[in-house]
Amino acid sequence: MTDLPTVSITGIGACTPWGEGAAATGLAGLLPEDLDTAALRPDPGGTAGDDDRGTRYRDRASDLALRAAGPALRDAGLAGLLLDDRDEEFAEAVATVVSTGYGALENVCAAVDTIDRHSSAALSPMTAHAMSSHVVGSWVTIRYGLRGPCLTLCDGPPSGIDALHWARNLIVMRRARAALVIGVEPDTAPVARLLGDAAPRFDGAAALILEPRDAALARGARPYADLGGYARRPDPAEAAAAALDTPADLWLPPEAPTRSPAPTTTPEAAFGAGGGEAARSVDLAVRLGRSAGALGVLQCAVAGLLIDGGAARSALACCGGAADEGAADGGAAALALLAPPGPVPGRAHAIATTEGREPPP
Repeated sequence: MTDLPTVSITGIGACTPWGEGAAATGLAGLLPEDLDTAALRPDPGGTAGDDDRGTRYRDRASDLALRAAGPALRDAGLAGLLLDDRDEEFAEAVATVVSTGYGALENVCAAVDTIDRHSSAALSPMTAHAMSSHVVGSWVTIRYGLRGPCLTLCDGPPSGIDALHWARNLIVMRRARAALVIGVEPDTAPVARLLGDAAPRFDGAAALILEPRDAALARGARPYADLGGYARRPDPAEAAAAALDTPADLWLPPEAPTRSPAPTTTPEAAFGAGGGEAARSVDLAVRLGRSAGALGVLQCAVAGLLIDGGAARSALACCGGAADEGAADGGAAALALLAPPGPVPGRAHAIATTEGREPPP
């Protein structure tokens, strides 16, 4: 039997509400060493790029996703193949996988309000397609001409980790040569009404490029991290233990259930009876607020940066909750990330901010 290829993260991009310093340091605003809570300035009122041509029918989630996708493609060195000296054969083989819980909510609520006030005859045919959960992925594939498989996952808290798993499956099964994975959640008025104003909410997106490691190295790319074990279980601790063969250096825990003060899963519990020394914990949910379907992709982006910088050799990301905690699908997903063999060089990364009004690259 042919050995399955190792799939690596080769590009990272993001669009977050952090300050101007993020432009030079990538996702530094999410890293614990560089975190400055005073610099967190979300912009929930507007739509990124609302002064740009072509954005009239584009919702905020799609704008955020586009602003994350461009930096990720450039960071992986794929922008030339897709935009400059376009390689149609390669574009046909790039998959798009999106994870979002509330991406289409803004569009659906706008349509319902229009029907309520003016009847269905007032709906524009240009906005009808935007009520699909798949609208974010559609905008991304159109903008960058990606013609491989296009999937959208809306399966609750584990969605971001699941998106990476399914993107890897597409590559391993040779349905795609590379995959663009995006986790996005908009902080809009409909989302605020649904979730309530008490809990802080993330407003942004993260994007990752996945490729077979050998193919990436052959074209001169340098992987951030390799994707390791994945597991789906009813409980976060069970999922985390099943995804790891040995304890990891870095632990990225799931969001706490809304009625609980903190995640119940500790590094020791997550790694099962094998135990070992407690891992360093980076709880992005505390720093970001509720990020739903974007969390898993954000976790893996931060883990990739820390592994790339030498701060860890392995990481474990986990999303979701136990079935009795009311998770959307009654389960949790976990994914291990491992440092590629050999030295891992540090580098700078591009990032967009929600405060800008420049068109997506």
